Amino acid sequence: MEFLLDKSIPLTNLNPNPKPQPKPKPKLKPNPKPNPKPKPKPKPNPPLKQGPLDFQQLRQVPNGPTIPRQMNYST
Repeated sequence: MEFLLDKSIPLTNLNPNPKPQPKPKPKLKPNPKPNPKPKPKPKPNPPLKQGPLDFQQLRQVPNGPTIPRQMNYST
């Protein structure tokens, strides 16, 4: 079987779905100057003044250490 090439059709457009050419990425410019003045950090609030604690205040610990309980499986 012999195929005849029609010379009137340009060879470049034989592909019906040509892949689009990727766009060139723009080059990122380096940062010309760093920030001249860094933002000042806010000062932390001083701790609140507290009077002497009595025994009742010392016992009220909301998230104190938990004591692990040993499970008793004896019947």
